[in-house]
Formats: sequence, C-alpha cells, structure tokens
Amino acid sequence: TDAEVPIILERASKLLCKDQAAKPDCEPQPKSAIPMLSRIRDYDKATAITLELLGAAYMQVQEYQKAAESYDEALDKLPTGTGEAEKVTLLIKAAEALYKAQNFASAAERYEKAIETSVKGKLPVTDKLYLQKARSYRFAGNPVLVLESALQGLRADPPNPDKLDDE
Repeated sequence: TDAEVPIILERASKLLCKDQAAKPDCEPQPKSAIPMLSRIRDYDKATAITLELLGAAYMQVQEYQKAAESYDEALDKLPTGTGEAEKVTLLIKAAEALYKAQNFASAAERYEKAIETSVKGKLPVTDKLYLQKARSYRFAGNPVLVLESALQGLRADPPNPDKLDDE
C-alpha cells in the first residue's frame, strides 16, 4: 500500500547503509534491499530516490546492467523542475554502471549526455567525464570518437602552459 512505501524505503536505505555517518560500522546488505525496492518499483510506486537506491544496491552486487536500468528509470521519474545537477549525477551513475557491464557504446552515450546536460545547466564539466567518454569509445572500438572526445575535452579545458612547466 501507499502507506508502506516510506517504511520500506527507510528499511532499504538502512540495509544499504545510506546513513553511514551515524553508523560507521554498518555492513551493506544489498541482497536484502533489492527485493524490497523492486517490489515498490513493480507496484509503480517508485520515485527517483527509490530507483536510485535500487541502482546502488545492484552496483553493490555487481549487477551493473540492472543498475544502469534503475538509474535510467530514476532519471525518467525525476520531478519536473529538477536541477541539472541531479540529472548529471544519475547520468554519470548510469554511465559508470554501463562501463562496468562492458556496454561501452551505451556508457559513452550517457557520458556525452552528462556533458551536454552540464553545459546546458552551466555546471562545471570535469576532465574525468571527457576521459571516461573517450575510454568508453575506445573499448567500443570507435577510434574516431576517442579522438573527438579527447579534443572536445581539450577545447573545453585547454592545458595551462604555466602549469605544465611546474610538473
């Protein structure tokens, strides 16, 4: 029922040690949390937060493709007016999961979308995003897009010659 959802969510969050600052000795129990969170999703009661937790649980048990699917679902469930930073976070989590699942072309697409969303929202784009996008294209077997990604990163954040002399 609707009344059970917050209770289940709180229990699953504790099983995943999301309040670890309060309990530093917490041992994550993702195998116990996954069925709880899946049940909420299956009854179409899941919010973006629920699906992000499900993605985190799948990452902990190394079910990376399912984690990416959960992060993508969370992205779709974000409320209207959600900030670009939250979208970028979910895109990066999905990209990382897809990379670990060795679904490199899809990972590169999510990294690209994270970069575009960051630029659109006037958020800083880290070198790591460009690097991970280039790596993903490399493992996907697309050398042209590797080079393009690397150049895109250099154009966005050109090297500082003064900094290079210090190294």
